[in-house]
Amino acid sequence: MNVRKRVEKRRTEKMSNTSFRMMSWTFNLIDFFYPYIKKRIKKFGIEKRMTVVNYGCGTGRYSTELAKLVGEKGKVYAVDIHELAIEAVKRKTKKMGLRNVEPILVSGYDSRVPSNTADVVCAIDMFFIIKNPTEFLRELKMMGH
Repeated sequence: MNVRKRVEKRRTEKMSNTSFRMMSWTFNLIDFFYPYIKKRIKKFGIEKRMTVVNYGCGTGRYSTELAKLVGEKGKVYAVDIHELAIEAVKRKTKKMGLRNVEPILVSGYDSRVPSNTADVVCAIDMFFIIKNPTEFLRELKMMGH
């Protein structure tokens, strides 16, 4: 069975704990040999004091770099539906001394990020798993100015 059919059959968009751990390991390996995150996010137009939502934050590899760009007076909401993602972000931000990242565990598409809060919303490397793109995009739109 191909990957698309397996994803479509799933009741939830949340990956298994094993899949999350494998993804984390893979990303750590990629980041070790080809650290491109800093270069990639420079194209996002992120500036000091901005508020950024990193929806589908995963292991926090983008959230931490975004937090550095927005600075201490900016804010990053690291949003994910997976408990392991939120724990990974908490560990990583604590280790790095970043106090401008707020991890948020969500259920469904309600991010709990206040409306009209975000200067930029990032949904990176996760859109392919969204079952209801219209509802998801509506939620992303609500967050922005």
